[in-house]
Amino acid sequence: MTTRLARLATVVALVVFSGIFSANAMASTCTVPRARPYSTYYYYMAMTDALRQAKAARDLSVTALSAGVGPKQSAPALLAALQSSEAGYRCAASYVEPYAKSNNRAISVSASGLTASLHQLAGLENYVEQHTTDFLNGPGLDAPIGTRAPESADFTVKVNDAWDLLSMSVQVSSDASLSFNKSGKAGRMLLPASARAAVLSRLRAIAPSAEQQNDQSPALETAVAKLIRFFKDPRWRSSDNY
Repeated sequence: MTTRLARLATVVALVVFSGIFSANAMASTCTVPRARPYSTYYYYMAMTDALRQAKAARDLSVTALSAGVGPKQSAPALLAALQSSEAGYRCAASYVEPYAKSNNRAISVSASGLTASLHQLAGLENYVEQHTTDFLNGPGLDAPIGTRAPESADFTVKVNDAWDLLSMSVQVSSDASLSFNKSGKAGRMLLPASARAAVLSRLRAIAPSAEQQNDQSPALETAVAKLIRFFKDPRWRSSDNY
């Protein structure tokens, strides 16, 4: 097991043990393909589906909160957007959760971390939704500025931690596609060239400008960019490239 894989496994164990996330209230409209926990290729298919859903949930929430309540968006519409965002995160988690049972250690750790992070984000979205509801039912816009947002410092730390866990989980998935010898040295990819190209195509569809991202970019796009660079790296020959 690589050092980063071991580190992520420890983080995931702590998150799950502490009960930080809840798997309740998954969207009833979420339809997930049958999982194949022992397939590296299908894990990447599930992971990219999850990331696509997570990005949509994030963008929906950011757009709704930025618009606030006014002529362009009613209070019910804002709350509906936040509820949809929460459901989107939980749906995203359902794509990868079955892969935590994989006998490929990298898939198992990556899927566990990604599942935990997505449920954390759903829980935080629910917190924003409840806080917004309380705000709209309370003093409203006449309330002091300090009461118009969740307790910012603690909330921001939790949000950043959830996205960091997601980013680590995505990046460590690269270990799932490599073969390792007895000394732990990586050899070639386990995926044929066609599967490798399919994964690359899906990653690029999630974040079309990902290859121009830098470390100041959002965590999801940064993680996708790093994974794209990994799959493009000519040092790792595809399984059918002899």
